[in-house]
Amino acid sequence: MIRSLKRFLRQERGAVTIEFVLWFPLFFGIFLSSVESGMLMLRYVMLERGVDVTVRDLRIGTLKFPSHDDLKREICRNSLILPDCVEG
Repeated sequence: MIRSLKRFLRQERGAVTIEFVLWFPLFFGIFLSSVESGMLMLRYVMLERGVDVTVRDLRIGTLKFPSHDDLKREICRNSLILPDCVEG
């Protein structure tokens, strides 16, 4: 019994698997959080662009006396990739 226990403890099969199981969730979490940060930054930049273009249209007089809903629709139209922009 003791001999088989010593033989079991000397075996190194699966040693790399343990390291992989310990480190993979950390690297995968960092990867997913960077993808999420990129998506949030993209949405932020596109919303800023929509506001910038809409304000430019207001200043040069292309939009004449818009209502609140008209401004929201115009910002969302100029933002390009924001899903459900008008409802939010």
